[in-house]
Amino acid sequence: MVLPGSVFTLYALQDVEGFLSGFFLLALSVAYFWSILTVFCVSNQLFGIEEDRLNKSDRPIVSGLISIEQARLHLWFSIYVSFSIAWILNILGFYLIALVLVFLYNFKNLDRHWLTKNALTALGIFVVLVTGEAIVRPLNELTWLWSIFLSGIWLFMSPIQDLRDISGDRKVNRKTLPIVLGKKHSCYFLSVGFCILLVIYGFGLSTSPGYLLWVALIENLIFAGLSLTISIRLLLFQDSRSYDQTYTLFQLLYAFAILSSYSFLAR
Repeated sequence: MVLPGSVFTLYALQDVEGFLSGFFLLALSVAYFWSILTVFCVSNQLFGIEEDRLNKSDRPIVSGLISIEQARLHLWFSIYVSFSIAWILNILGFYLIALVLVFLYNFKNLDRHWLTKNALTALGIFVVLVTGEAIVRPLNELTWLWSIFLSGIWLFMSPIQDLRDISGDRKVNRKTLPIVLGKKHSCYFLSVGFCILLVIYGFGLSTSPGYLLWVALIENLIFAGLSLTISIRLLLFQDSRSYDQTYTLFQLLYAFAILSSYSFLAR
């Protein structure tokens, strides 16, 4: 959340005159996204203690690193900080939307079914991306395009993270995609999805008018290498450790997709 939003802010700083003004906006952007991420993470842990005992016993609350009272205090402080920064940056509308999504995800248990979980995650990423640019300037067509594409990746591909927690999710009655379809069929679905994603990236975005050919070639090769590696690993390596490694590759792929949007947005 911090990287996507802050990167989109950085891209938009070309419209800001003066180094100090740009640095101030970028610093506030990083602080805002960090604080709103903290709101999400702390509230997620407060309302998922029993589940974390099964799946993520190293988290601060269940491990005893902090108490529930301390976590609640941290949550309210983060809400205050994020609200204050949103007010300063004049993005209260986007901030309220983000809070609603956090509320639905964590407090209404909509993260327990893969369909609503994926939809809320994608919407959250979309709001983060457009907020990143709205901090600096009005949104343009390219920002909408890339925000839809980057949030769409999470909409369809995020079940890759659920492959790691099947046993724990089943114990708490979660309906993740690997549980609904089965691990084998989910891997097939995701493997094909990454191949389709490669086609969309290569022919729908990086070959658009005004895109430098050599830049498109390099970015396509990197994106293709990561996508195909993930796709193959999903079919051949289906143990817990391999799923962790494959998910790490997915995170690298997503980070690269965000960074490659520079060729569009920062011009």
